[in-house]
Amino acid sequence: MAYDIAELLGPDGWATSEALTARINRKTLAAWVSAGRIRRIQPGVYALPAVADYWRLRVEAAVQACDGVLSHHTALALWGLLPPGGPVHLTVDLARSGRGPAGVVLHRSRDVTDPLRRVDGLPVTCAERAVVDTWGRPHGTQRADLRAAAITAVRRRLCLPWQLAAEIERRPCLPGRAALTELVGLLADGCQSELEI
Repeated sequence: MAYDIAELLGPDGWATSEALTARINRKTLAAWVSAGRIRRIQPGVYALPAVADYWRLRVEAAVQACDGVLSHHTALALWGLLPPGGPVHLTVDLARSGRGPAGVVLHRSRDVTDPLRRVDGLPVTCAERAVVDTWGRPHGTQRADLRAAAITAVRRRLCLPWQLAAEIERRPCLPGRAALTELVGLLADGCQSELEI
């Protein structure tokens, strides 16, 4: 029987192994992967080769595969505060392993769903937590870009200076804490651009 792979994967070009094996057998799925007709982009998530490298698709697949909340640089990108790209950052519960699949950086936290929001239907940490998390673990993101992200988040009212300050308070050992605290103080005083600061 001939299958239309694109139709099986749906309009977004990807599907879980459960959804696929409900319509085809595992042997067929394995044969398609071996032949390069379909790609495994995360454990249990498959996509058309033409879309497998799209950043947004990788983000959706990581959420599906790891069952976490998008955080750090990835959350800032979804909030429109940093450009998309790089590995997908997810925060998961402390009980989970900190090892993520290829292309995914897992961060463990006891309050993973506390600051949960949704951006375009995806679970994401609130803007203030994403700024502070990324400040503490920038993973190659430049401090100047993070300063701009914090300024833009406050200017666009994605968060308020006192919310950033509260997130900083929760992290007494945050790397670069003094510099971020100073920036938040300037934002609280009404500065709205790098030039004013």
